Amino acid sequence: MEKSVVEWVGWAHDMRRCSGNYFRKSCISTITTWYNDQLCRDMGYNPRRKKGIVAEWIEPYGAADYADI
Repeated sequence: MEKSVVEWVGWAHDMRRCSGNYFRKSCISTITTWYNDQLCRDMGYNPRRKKGIVAEWIEPYGAADYADI
């Protein structure tokens, strides 16, 4: 897990450097969702927080999806 954190911090630093002011303005957060999934796995929770495969693919993730953790 510590190796993953180091890799994540390095990636985030590179993205901030390359994208400048636009780093936090992306509406597509696939990397952030992947990171949240990894955290769920590390804590022993199922990373699939939605009810059903269609919701998993179509509905965006938000704070309410992680409220019961």
